[in-house]
Amino acid sequence: MANVDQQVVEKFLYQDETSPVLDRSVVWQNDESQSYNGQIVFNLQQLGTTNKWLSYQEAYIEIPYVVSLSADQDISGAVTSRTITPKDAFYQIIDSISVEINGKTVHQQQSFNNVHSYFKAITSMSKNYLDKHRSTNGLYLDSIEQKSKNGAAASILPANTYYNNTSAGVNLRNTELISGETFNTLDSHSLPAIKDAGGSFYTTSADAGALKKYYWVIMCMVKLSDITDFFNKLPLCKTTDVRLLINYNATNISITRTVAVGPPATDTITASTVAQVSGNTCPYIITIPTVIAATTTLTFQSNVMGTPQGKPDLALNACRLYVPVYDIEPQMALNMIKIKPITTIRYNDVYTFQITNKSTGADVVETISSGIVNAKYIVVLPFVYTSTLLAWQNPYDTAPATTSNIILQNFQVQLGGKNVFRADVRYDFNMFIDELAKMNALEGDNDMKMNSGILRQYLFQNSHRMYVADLSRHNQSESLVSKSIVVSFKNASPVAVSCLVFVAYGRSVSFDTATGISTDMITAK
Repeated sequence: MANVDQQVVEKFLYQDETSPVLDRSVVWQNDESQSYNGQIVFNLQQLGTTNKWLSYQEAYIEIPYVVSLSADQDISGAVTSRTITPKDAFYQIIDSISVEINGKTVHQQQSFNNVHSYFKAITSMSKNYLDKHRSTNGLYLDSIEQKSKNGAAASILPANTYYNNTSAGVNLRNTELISGETFNTLDSHSLPAIKDAGGSFYTTSADAGALKKYYWVIMCMVKLSDITDFFNKLPLCKTTDVRLLINYNATNISITRTVAVGPPATDTITASTVAQVSGNTCPYIITIPTVIAATTTLTFQSNVMGTPQGKPDLALNACRLYVPVYDIEPQMALNMIKIKPITTIRYNDVYTFQITNKSTGADVVETISSGIVNAKYIVVLPFVYTSTLLAWQNPYDTAPATTSNIILQNFQVQLGGKNVFRADVRYDFNMFIDELAKMNALEGDNDMKMNSGILRQYLFQNSHRMYVADLSRHNQSESLVSKSIVVSFKNASPVAVSCLVFVAYGRSVSFDTATGISTDMITAK
């Protein structure tokens, strides 16, 4: 916190005996346009009319996301509650976000924000937190034991990747997800469309046969602090001139069954089109019904609020941002303003880079950036590469919530021409834990009573392989020096590989917590 008074105020949130807070309430605002063509925009000036202290750390966006299904033949009875499931964590629908305060950009627009946010979540949250909040953030942690593996080169699915599958009509993707808890959000909205018996999807009441359409409504709650580190570090303030620009993921898919139901290794289902309408990731997974007729074409479409095929009449007809506000005892509020009105926030921003199509056995040397100031850490996530369909756009693959089981040998990172590791390494789980100790772990991961991160070794080695390097181990005097970042490795897997690379770097902004006026902004912490 910026000063002692603000620390006292925020202790109230944790039930401290000292309570300078007179009242707590929640204000909300709908997004600006309510016309959804790939973007959601919030301008939050009107929140300042409350004259109370805003807690953006607790703020969240509620996004009604709709996936629809239609077919050229009657598929009545073939659609199940699990035909559509969201990929792990609701913020998989967020491709990028920019944050402006008083016209100054404090968080850069970078694609694949969902992937980096997911990395932060599973390497920093505790198992207890996951158990408590999984139904609100949609994060269940995909289980490798419940996936099937594709090995057919002729399939539309990348070889040696994990995907949603059916066996005797049973969804084997994720035992936690298929328990039905995710879809309880549907039951909280009273819609005129007909629900299935389980309340998991809707059908159009007036249509029949091939004209019938099916809708899955996923009410996504996304905390701002989960997708931007800036809001995670922002203290109580009266800042109201905040503008959020969010690009979201939406995908339209056409699938034709020609011979056999799939996707097993002998799959003959073809994806006629996988069109990325907006963003870069397909945020949902498809399970093909097992009883549809041959030559049936299924058309899936997705968007915020509805699809070109239509939508149910939703109780929430716009994206909405909720912000808790606090009415603070007058003398305490005056002290917060007078004693130290200028607050400096130190946080991480993220730079994104793609390494594409590196063949098996290739020695890779890739310049990630020619110059980044105050780099904090780098994350390299490997995925099987196919020219026809990228893993994170595949409606069968659990990527990007899971990575591919690809070993990058002789892994090395150079920062400003100096090796981060003493020698090129064969990266393993122990190195992963060591590199995370300073970045995300509580107490350097040395206190067995306190822990963070929900990945165990088996998951790391088989479905969540991540190559992480801590770049913050340098003298403070070097923080303002721009340094190049180079990643090198040997692709030791039998398939071509692509990597998503994220570099977190320190930034700092100072502003008046009462007026929201920025005084300066620098890159280094």
